[in-house]
Amino acid sequence: MGDRPQVGVPEYGCVVRRERLLRVFSSTAPDLTLVVAPGGYGKTVLAAQFAGACPGECLWVSMNGSSPSTDDLPSALALGIQRFRELPAHSAGVADAITMGSGWEFLEAQLRRCHEATRLVVVDGLDTLETDEFAYAVLGLARRHLQANVRLVVTCRSLNVRFEPGTHDISRWVVERSVLEFSLAEVEELANHVLGKTLEQSDAEALCHSSTGQPALLLLLLRHVAASGGRVDAALKHAPTDVSVYLERSTPAETGSDVLAVLGVAAILGSGTVGQLIELSRTSAAAVMTAADAVPLLRLAGHGDIHRGFVLHDLACDVFARAAVQHWWSTDSGYLAAAAKELAARGDFHRLFRVLEEANEQSLLVFWSEALGFDLLEEAHLGLLESALDRIPVTIQVGSVRLLLLGALLKRAKGELAEAFRRVVVAQGLAESQCDTACVRECLIVEARIRWDSADYLGILPRLISTYDSVLADGDYDIAVLMGGYLASAHAHLGNVRLGREYALQHAVLSRYPRVRPSTRAQALQPTLFVLGFVCGDIATSIDLLKEAMKEFTHPAGLDIQCEANLAALLVETGRLREASRLTRRVKARVAESGLCLYSDACVGTEAAIQAALGCEREAETLMTEAIELAKCAEDHLSLEYNRVYRSVMRRACGNYDDALIDAEDALVAFNEQKSALPIMACLAQCEVAANLLVIGDRNRAAKLAEKSRALAEQWTAAYHFLRADMILAEIERQRGDVDAGVARIAAHADYIATESGNWQIAMYIRAFPGLLGIFCMAMGADALPVHMLRMVLPEYAARALDACADVVSREEHERLSVRLLGRKGATARSKHLESAPAIRVQLFGGMEVETPSGRITDKDWRKRKARLMFAIVVLQRGKDLPREQLFEHLWPEMTEERAKSNFYVIWSIMRRVLMGTTTGGPCPFVEHQAGVCRIVPSLVTSDVGDFEDALVAMRRADRAGDSDLARAAADDVAQYYRGELLPGEIYDDWLAPIRDRYRHDYGDAMLRAAYLHHEAGDTEKALHMIRAALSQDPWREDLYQAALRYLIHSGQRSGAIEIYTACRSKLADDLGLDPSLETRRLYDEILAMEDRPVSDTLL
Repeated sequence: MGDRPQVGVPEYGCVVRRERLLRVFSSTAPDLTLVVAPGGYGKTVLAAQFAGACPGECLWVSMNGSSPSTDDLPSALALGIQRFRELPAHSAGVADAITMGSGWEFLEAQLRRCHEATRLVVVDGLDTLETDEFAYAVLGLARRHLQANVRLVVTCRSLNVRFEPGTHDISRWVVERSVLEFSLAEVEELANHVLGKTLEQSDAEALCHSSTGQPALLLLLLRHVAASGGRVDAALKHAPTDVSVYLERSTPAETGSDVLAVLGVAAILGSGTVGQLIELSRTSAAAVMTAADAVPLLRLAGHGDIHRGFVLHDLACDVFARAAVQHWWSTDSGYLAAAAKELAARGDFHRLFRVLEEANEQSLLVFWSEALGFDLLEEAHLGLLESALDRIPVTIQVGSVRLLLLGALLKRAKGELAEAFRRVVVAQGLAESQCDTACVRECLIVEARIRWDSADYLGILPRLISTYDSVLADGDYDIAVLMGGYLASAHAHLGNVRLGREYALQHAVLSRYPRVRPSTRAQALQPTLFVLGFVCGDIATSIDLLKEAMKEFTHPAGLDIQCEANLAALLVETGRLREASRLTRRVKARVAESGLCLYSDACVGTEAAIQAALGCEREAETLMTEAIELAKCAEDHLSLEYNRVYRSVMRRACGNYDDALIDAEDALVAFNEQKSALPIMACLAQCEVAANLLVIGDRNRAAKLAEKSRALAEQWTAAYHFLRADMILAEIERQRGDVDAGVARIAAHADYIATESGNWQIAMYIRAFPGLLGIFCMAMGADALPVHMLRMVLPEYAARALDACADVVSREEHERLSVRLLGRKGATARSKHLESAPAIRVQLFGGMEVETPSGRITDKDWRKRKARLMFAIVVLQRGKDLPREQLFEHLWPEMTEERAKSNFYVIWSIMRRVLMGTTTGGPCPFVEHQAGVCRIVPSLVTSDVGDFEDALVAMRRADRAGDSDLARAAADDVAQYYRGELLPGEIYDDWLAPIRDRYRHDYGDAMLRAAYLHHEAGDTEKALHMIRAALSQDPWREDLYQAALRYLIHSGQRSGAIEIYTACRSKLADDLGLDPSLETRRLYDEILAMEDRPVSDTLL
């Protein structure tokens, strides 16, 4: 071993040094060394020599020949580290079992506590290594938490997997049986030590042949030679050729019951102290020494008597444990019970249950399964617990509350929620029949967790409410904190947000009580995060609370996965994508290793949201489809439908409007189902339905749904939902020209927006509705908009958003916003591009005229009427997204979608070539067609329709503000841009008629209001001019005739007034078959009486 002692590394005194193997180990320094051979080939001795040859500290983990399942290997290794570090064990309860995780979590937590100077990790004494990935994963974890260049040595009896070269980027060395066999020189060296003399060459060769190079058998043969007088040839004639046979022959019954008892206890324990051997075997130190002399594979180490340690070789354990268990169970089970108690205290669960299996006694198996079951769950020994429960008949399990709960939690861990619920219901009934209050509460907690996993809040709420007060009164705060968390979440999910918030606040107080364990505190926080974060909308505070809980809670468990998964989801909402991505990758790896599929789908959904925020739309779609269509835990309906809502947001943001609407509608139906109605989630889905209706142009239905969602969110004070509904309504108001109302609506959320709790949803909405950026800028100011939100808008979307808000924010704000979105270089480049880019001017009022950098486009240039009309339709959208399907409906209403699509591509191509004119090469910069959406580039295409709408908005805004001068000036612009009706030549397109009528009506209203303002300012002549201009465009509006009559009466122009009345009566009668209204006839009577009285100074 060398001069430097290593803590935990077994000491063998004078042994044969494997010089050749040590030279290879030191010179090649393999990352992974596997020592694989049956028992008796000196694997542990060689590993100890490797430890002595490696600089730095060694972490030695003894597995004592255990054979845990592949799933339980990490947990077994973690317990080995825990024993090596002599950490105290604790007894787990239901709360701990609910928070169970994977063995990898347990192992990682133990490695974090080890000394950072460790350079070598030895996993000694595995029975079988089933998978090479285990060794690679352990090495990876060790390098993450210890040293980057730490090395791993694993010894095992067999290897059921073939290590293929090149599968991992690490070096490895497999030391097999043939390499471990003693050479002739090594046989001579060991013989010299045991016999105290140098052997003849022929004797050494005979021993080498008889032992087949097996060190353990060679040692026994040499002991046999020494006992036979030192003659090798004579001893070998009667010597056994197998270690097990030798051990059985060398310890006959007449050896003495005390020695057999010592060997039996040693075989069951595997290792320990002499004091434990004496106590458990009910013998003496002399009996222990006699056993060690009789069986060389029982090795004593250290000094003193009872404080000396012992280790019994695995081969000897196999021989003596089986015999001891069978003997004691038939004679005195006290020995076995005492040994089992010692193994349980150590946490050596695999050895304990192997002994129980050999004993084949159900009462013992039931006792220890009940006693240790929650520990097995907490420390992720799922395979071991499942194996134990499989050996216990169902008839016995249904009579034990604890076994039923263990089975329920085991099924839950595997995602089998229906079977888990069935078992917990049986356990509940049994506990109630036994009047066991503590067990009833434990059952209720497990039931609550399972129902919470499957979103069945209504099913658990009444019983939680009825039990909660009595739990508080009894001072059982550990259970009360868990119940409070579930009550908070259940009430909020079912729409009683006020009560949910009260329970959440009470949870915050109770969780600080000293009798509440950190694991319980962290577990109970998970359901309350929904109330605090996704209902109240306080994502930022939720992140702080969760991080605090994660720092406090260090025990390895499934709670680590749950905490990290929830933290990643919360971080995405704030736009902290790098940290969220790191956590998500970590959680995905842990879920894959542990098999805890409960968190898999939510985790994949979070990763999809991250990819969407980064602009990786294809990856986001693939991931979210995996989380929904291929859900690993299909019974977790809440996660599945919540992912569907998120996919709707993502699809809309990238232009897939039809599928986005389908997703939102499907989620809304699911959340409104009678058996599992979740009003809070339904409200969120309803918002998404409204947003998708809005993006495809159905503003009226969108407004109704958004108003309904807003009313609920306001009633609940659910800030997260409230903002989403108001974003939809603000966009509707913006589209209707009432920008100020939209700004005021968003400004009411300024404090909430500043917390960055809504960053992700705001960014996704701005991508889908670029005009919202201007609303947010005016509501908050360009400098106050959260930076993480702006980063998620992404440059390709930012350009459209900047174009959309150019006319509503000041030049200075627009420049600052451009810099914050694109960076200073990007903003400068964009500005130069806009200044140098050629522009197109389009006139649609009074006839279509298009001026391009190449000149005016004539009707002949268009080649196809539909190409001209298509361009007009796109121009009318002013840069807003126009679904391709809407063009199909306008231009080819009688065709199938496939035929319409084919025609669309032809006409779109013609339109682009016409717009490019004499310019050749490169794409057309004036129009875009992406993801089934068409639009003009607003910075390069301007129109009189756009100018008309802007002037109209400016006039209304000034009028509301009481600025008559500015309102009259804007009205002059309105009159200038409206040269006549919209596209007057396109009289056969029915879809155009309501648009044409709207603009004509807006123009008439503007002129009517402007005339009044001019009259109030004393310029009645200008007022009459405005009214006559309006009548020239819309000669059927009686309110315009009435205004004209009033101004003419005021001006004393009797003949002109009679002329206007006559024209009105004729137009109404000839074209509409109507008579003038009472008000018009009253004005006419006043005109006829004008000669009989002076002109009035005021308007009637």
